[in-house]
Amino acid sequence: MNKREQQTITTEVTYKDFKLYDRTTVKCNQGFYTRMLDKAVDDLEAILSNHNKLNVVRFDLYFTLPDNPDNYVQIEPEKANSYVSRFFKNLQDQMVSWTIPDKKTGKPKNRGLKRNQIAYQSAMEFSTGKLVHFHCYIAYKGLATDYPNKETGISGSTLIDQHGEYIGIYDKIVETWKAVVPDGYGRVHFPIYKDEVNNITYNNHFYSIGRTSDTFQADIEDCIYGLSYICKVYSKNSIEVENARRFNSSQRVKRGHHSIELKGKQSTEEQLEAA
Repeated sequence: MNKREQQTITTEVTYKDFKLYDRTTVKCNQGFYTRMLDKAVDDLEAILSNHNKLNVVRFDLYFTLPDNPDNYVQIEPEKANSYVSRFFKNLQDQMVSWTIPDKKTGKPKNRGLKRNQIAYQSAMEFSTGKLVHFHCYIAYKGLATDYPNKETGISGSTLIDQHGEYIGIYDKIVETWKAVVPDGYGRVHFPIYKDEVNNITYNNHFYSIGRTSDTFQADIEDCIYGLSYICKVYSKNSIEVENARRFNSSQRVKRGHHSIELKGKQSTEEQLEAA
């Protein structure tokens, strides 16, 4: 039995009572890898057991021509994996040395992130249009005073500043990926979802969760729903990546003294009855 056949897959509409991604039937009807779902839930639990606030950023890594972001470049899977491994190592380095303006003095102040407060996961996929690419998330301790700010990008909820430049965590992700991939082939996409029926655009790339927030349960469910897209089976079984390592993840984050177990609000049966 090969490694792919050993991977446990769920085709249920929920996992641990969390609703799973279902906006595109073709992309979710093959199911989701439970190992990836478990890692996502464990990452969030671990950080929240140590800290009151948690930030999660979802993003996609591509290989495209530098002068034409719609023209994708084929990179050998093993080479692509080496780039992604280096990317996450370098990104953690950037985050640990991340400084923000001190509120009183205005001078640079270290944000205070440590490696054991940062978790990540990525999955390699292949499609005929976008070739080899990766869907990823990074989760990290949020600041007690996190808030959207176009000048500092402290919370990460604001993509760009008034000059159209990436800021905060987004700048670090984009610049790190560009620096790792040679020949300018590295491109980052921060996903959004456009509901054409209701004419609503959803932020699918940033989640800010406060353990004591009134919206805690809804925020957690929204986050797991978004992260479950990364865990889908679809596009991971292509022969082009058959023998390559398809998953990359951080070491387990050490749990703190706050006992926390994340669970979706409704069971599968309740959701089906409400549908």
